[in-house]
Amino acid sequence: MHLTSLDRTQLYVRLPEPLPAETNGLFAEVIERRAAGEPVAYITGEREFMGLDFYVDRRVLIPRPETEGLVERALSWIEGQDRPLRIIDVGTGSGAITLSIDRLSRAAAHRLIIASDVSQEALAVARLNRERLGACRVQFVRGSLLDWARAPFDLIVANLPYLRDDQRHAGIAREPDSALFAASYGFALYAELLRQSPALLMPGGLMLCEIDPDQRDAALAQAHDAHPSAIIRVEPDLAGLDRYLIIEGQTADLTQQKTPPSELSGV
Repeated sequence: MHLTSLDRTQLYVRLPEPLPAETNGLFAEVIERRAAGEPVAYITGEREFMGLDFYVDRRVLIPRPETEGLVERALSWIEGQDRPLRIIDVGTGSGAITLSIDRLSRAAAHRLIIASDVSQEALAVARLNRERLGACRVQFVRGSLLDWARAPFDLIVANLPYLRDDQRHAGIAREPDSALFAASYGFALYAELLRQSPALLMPGGLMLCEIDPDQRDAALAQAHDAHPSAIIRVEPDLAGLDRYLIIEGQTADLTQQKTPPSELSGV
């Protein structure tokens, strides 16, 4: 019997029952893994995010509550649009952001929703979650940041690795380093994404990034350099920490837009 096969009510009803030998052994193994510092989400294989149940394992970052604020802002913006949208989730990991957007958006059908990641292993987990949640509109692309993109997007959402190496602690030791840490004080990947983004954000589009609160000033400065005519701000998470970089209202020369990639329809 899998440890997560019983709901809470069944568990309490059956508390007086002796554990079968195989379940007792499984329970001991779970206690040992947790005592060794393995996150509960990896042990159970599940993490709740935006009210949805996602599969997670050691190939991906465990979705965090603060990232829900990023999704909530994306959903709020999408609901205010009256046109088909091209949406990209950069560095999707488990797919939590993009699959939540797909499942929870009440807007009309989007033209295209893409989730990208440089890790083939992470994309495998994201595809499992797409099946699990029935988010059939989401397409996956393996690629680094926006290097692969040929046409602009209305909405760019990113929760990239942003931690410095000195922020390493035992609680995250089991998660993939590639999903947590970045060079240049944790801002290297966002610096590159911001350099790429002017040609790939539609006029009147929106870009949402989750950042480390210590990166606020660097994020604002580089965002203004990349998007000098945009409205740019950083908003706090529920703990009051500067967490969300928001870029909106960018104007761009439409003659510089690239041709949409025809192969994306088969991704």
